[in-house]
Amino acid sequence: MDEHNWSDWYPYSLSQDSFRNIPEAPGIYEVRTDYEFGRLKGSSPLLTIGSAAKSLKTRISRQRIGNTVRYLNRPEKWIRRAKHLLEFRYYVCSDKDEAKYLEAIRQLEYENQHWELPPGNDRLDLAPVKKRIKVLFGISLEQLVADLHQGKLEVSEVVEKTHIPPAIINNFIVYWGE
Repeated sequence: MDEHNWSDWYPYSLSQDSFRNIPEAPGIYEVRTDYEFGRLKGSSPLLTIGSAAKSLKTRISRQRIGNTVRYLNRPEKWIRRAKHLLEFRYYVCSDKDEAKYLEAIRQLEYENQHWELPPGNDRLDLAPVKKRIKVLFGISLEQLVADLHQGKLEVSEVVEKTHIPPAIINNFIVYWGE
């Protein structure tokens, strides 16, 4: 994922002005705060990584952070009530499949760095990654990992075709390789 294609960070405000320039397009987004909180490994200001199948504008403006009483868990409510700055950025995708795929890749990157997902993400959906592997290689993710482990495929070849960072591919090998 090209860092240059991300938008700038914008203040997350409940006013509609904050969302005026967000495109009506599929994509992924991140929400962060100005507070670094501890993770299993290191610290991070990132609260959530999400995707929008149809409209980033609609998804971001309706993000659960907007309704603190109904949707946020206790730590997120504390961050909001302590008046920490919340910001968002987005990455426009060509379609909903690309958005779901890049959301999974971004979550995998975060998990690789911090050994857990952001607090606003409760699960990692690998289905889009498995689907992309099937299309590109004609095999399952599990078979791809086995082929990597046995030397039938090179990590560089998988990285080139999938754009999955090498560290993530190597983690797949460690976790699932036999």
